[in-house]
Amino acid sequence: MPTQAQTMKCVIVNDSDFDLVPTGDVLNYLIEEGSLDGGLSWPPVPIRAHSTAEFSVSTPAGAASGPSGWICYELIPLKVVAQIQWSDPVAAAGGEVFRLGQNDYDGSTHALDVGPVEVTDDGGTILDVEGVKAATVFKVKYTIRVKPDSRGAAPPEAGVATTDVAGPPGTGAGVSIPGLIDRWDHPNISQKRKKLLAVISNVFPLVFFESSADVTGSPGENHGGEKYRHMDFWKKGNKGTSCTDTNTNIGGRCVKSNGKWAFGAVDFKDAWVAWGSNPAKKMPQVGDIYVLYRDIVVKDPPDKPTDHPHLRHCGFILQVPKDPSEPWITADGGQGDPNDGGQPPRQAAYFNKRPWKLAKPGEDTGNRPVWEKVTAGHVFPVPIADIEYPYLGGGAEASGSNLSDANRLIGWLDMDSPAISFIKEAFDNPKPSVRTLFNYTEADYIDIGRRIKAM
Repeated sequence: MPTQAQTMKCVIVNDSDFDLVPTGDVLNYLIEEGSLDGGLSWPPVPIRAHSTAEFSVSTPAGAASGPSGWICYELIPLKVVAQIQWSDPVAAAGGEVFRLGQNDYDGSTHALDVGPVEVTDDGGTILDVEGVKAATVFKVKYTIRVKPDSRGAAPPEAGVATTDVAGPPGTGAGVSIPGLIDRWDHPNISQKRKKLLAVISNVFPLVFFESSADVTGSPGENHGGEKYRHMDFWKKGNKGTSCTDTNTNIGGRCVKSNGKWAFGAVDFKDAWVAWGSNPAKKMPQVGDIYVLYRDIVVKDPPDKPTDHPHLRHCGFILQVPKDPSEPWITADGGQGDPNDGGQPPRQAAYFNKRPWKLAKPGEDTGNRPVWEKVTAGHVFPVPIADIEYPYLGGGAEASGSNLSDANRLIGWLDMDSPAISFIKEAFDNPKPSVRTLFNYTEADYIDIGRRIKAM
């Protein structure tokens, strides 16, 4: 037990072509002794390819031991886990004090190219074990490199998720954390999400005519197929578009209070997840309500509110892409009827495929000073510094597939949050056919999978 206070400065150098990310939905780590400095809630994640991350752990004088703990990072898609471990030299009792180890999955193609862990004082002088025992501040540098694995496994598919791993270094791994719910039939999807998908499947698609008797047609298989129903909650002369009304209409069929199922989601503090704010929730999942923000400055001073950055759209996530080569699939109100031809767009709701890209906010706003001022005034869309955000195209909210006017995904409402309580999570009793009015069945849920697959 050291008599003095100690601070370990941990430096992780990712000298590989792959990002270091959590081994599941959460970063798998444990600070066994000490606390993270600088107000951090967890160690840095992700650590991008060819970048360096630093953090420090401190113990007070008279603590049971010096700083000790471990972290597991995965290199996707290599199916390799880097295990970073640090221990108090006294408590280690002759064992390894600082260790870089490896775990991997079936089909891994690479291995860590493990070199020595470098331990120095704050000035860069190499320390031995006795030097670490006596130090008040010391630095530990772990360098992550990879090399081809001699087992010669087949190359991994880019972006494919791996089995989630938990367990400290040296104890093996066990499945414990569910993966991202990226598909409607994911084995870990909750009943609450299934019920919401059943409701969406039952209600969509919708279109507004002045008389329900005039409603005909379908948006087509590219938008989820099925015959239109009348958008009876929309009225002629309404301002804006029907995306918010569609969201709250779906919400009204699921919960008692649906006021935050549209743009109000950004104020739903117990369920709102801002992009990049929580390493345990890296991406929205199937069934979550997503919100897009328009970063582009059209004109300043503005002639109308939409000439400045603003909340652009809200909808529901139906499928989450593995990388930008795949589209998002969403369920959205506020769309134009594809059957209108050259006529002014009629309000409609249907499924969309949305191309996307990752970019840092502020790069293509048209007027960065104005953008910074407006987003600061709105507060919720202010981006986290130096991280990329998804920009989604497609639908009525962007002009085309080139993503030049794509909108930023600023966050989502986590449908599994305990703060969102459904009136009834169980499916309704089966009916002879799907889309029976106000009856949301398991058949509706299964049918949404057929419709997504046909897109």
